[in-house]
Formats: sequence, structure tokens, C-alpha cells
Amino acid sequence: MSDPSASPSSPRPISLRVAGLRKRFGDLVAVDGRSLEVQAGEIFGFLGPNGAGKTTSISMMCGLLRPDAGQITMFGQPTSGDDPEVRARVGVCPQSIVLWPRLTCLEQLEFVGVAYELGSLVVLSTIDFLAGVWLFKRRRMSAA
Repeated sequence: MSDPSASPSSPRPISLRVAGLRKRFGDLVAVDGRSLEVQAGEIFGFLGPNGAGKTTSISMMCGLLRPDAGQITMFGQPTSGDDPEVRARVGVCPQSIVLWPRLTCLEQLEFVGVAYELGSLVVLSTIDFLAGVWLFKRRRMSAA
């Protein structure tokens, strides 16, 4: 039985498939028909000038922004990107790290975990792990 998410030209399954992705903000077309495939094990990024739609595209793929049109398939399953199980398997490195100077390291981790709907068990177990590694001494320091 073949993997339904496998590309005909490659034996590796497709982790991410985007077809005809489109997003508008009023009269501004931020993303117009973007399509791409990322195979399992690949790492990819977008390069381009400001205003090219990089952040908007990634935001839609990660479920932070709803597309106006197009399809996103992650791990062989159609998704809008807002599925917590799918988001838990996707890593995103933004163009700049957002750290809030009024939050401690511990509060920053809790906030991000809640924002991504990781569930309290995942958030607390991750914080426990990090506390054993390096967070304990820094838990009350500013995250910024």
C-alpha cells in the first residue's frame, strides 16, 4: 500500500502541501496562488523582499491566519492549520524573536504554550524539563 501523501517523484512522504494559497487585506493581495511541497525531513524557509507575502504565508500554514482561498495539507491530512495536534508537530522560527520584557522566562513559556493551545500537561512537562536543564536559575528574570 502506498502512502497517499507521497509525491510520485520521490519516495519520501510530503509533510506539507500548499495549493493555490491566497490572502487579501482589503485591496492588497498579500499572497496570490502560492503552492509548494515540503518532503518529510526537509527544512525550508522563505526568502524575499519585504511585502512579498512570506510572513502571511507562514502564518496561514501555521493556523495563525485563515486563508481566503487554497488548500493546506499537513502530514496527509487537509487542515486549516488550527489543529493543535498538527501545530504540535510544526516548528516555526519567526524573523524576530518576540520576548515581552515584563514577563519572566517562566511566564513567557506559559504564555506561548497557552497561545499555541498545547495543553497544560504539555506546557508544564516542558517547563519541568527546562527547569532541570537551565530555567530554574532564570525563571524570575526578564525574558527579554
